[in-house]
Amino acid sequence: MSESDEIFDGTSMPRLPDTTDLDFDVDAARVRKYNSYWRWEYLWFFISSGALLVLLPVIVWKYSTGNWLLATFLFLPVAFFARLFVPNLHNFRYRPEQMLMAFEAHLSPALITKLSPLTIVTLTDMRGDADEIRYGLQMVESVQLPGHKHEVGEWIPCSVTFHPGEDDEYWGDFEVHPLCWATPDQKVWQEAVKLIDPRLWRKLEAISDQAPDVENTTFIYDAEMDRIRD
Repeated sequence: MSESDEIFDGTSMPRLPDTTDLDFDVDAARVRKYNSYWRWEYLWFFISSGALLVLLPVIVWKYSTGNWLLATFLFLPVAFFARLFVPNLHNFRYRPEQMLMAFEAHLSPALITKLSPLTIVTLTDMRGDADEIRYGLQMVESVQLPGHKHEVGEWIPCSVTFHPGEDDEYWGDFEVHPLCWATPDQKVWQEAVKLIDPRLWRKLEAISDQAPDVENTTFIYDAEMDRIRD
């Protein structure tokens, strides 16, 4: 078997290692500072709550003064911001704990593919209960990577958290959490790199230049890295 064939031979690929194999403490303040998901969810929470605080009194006032047409028209933006507010209210209450627990998940490789904006591509094993390997490939841009050199091709060890799929065979989606968000200890990062199967790093390097330029969308590949779906 040639080296190139070995890279795409996923039949014996073990399941992803866990960050529990690493000995480190998650720095909560550091996670809050650098976590991209947290930043955007909090932004939308404050935008939507602020808009509702302004619009709802205006609607009540317009109804009370008999301007029913304008008050009814204002229900459209209220409905829009309410749809943003409700899920982000849940995130505002529970997301901090979830963001810390994200670093008790599965280790996966990522590498930098672009510097402006700073962009990483991550490859992860999407198996749930299934035996046949499926890989998920995802691009995340405008990501903060404190402590890394910021060079194209640099390896970024990450913890990934999964979202349920249609069944228990495979996960449906995942989120990427670089370990540098949780700890500045580069010895931890280096140990994480070693825990991840070297073949997975080589697979990612081989496919990274073909990664679809679509942020936070998971593209699914088989063991030979042929795309199945997105």
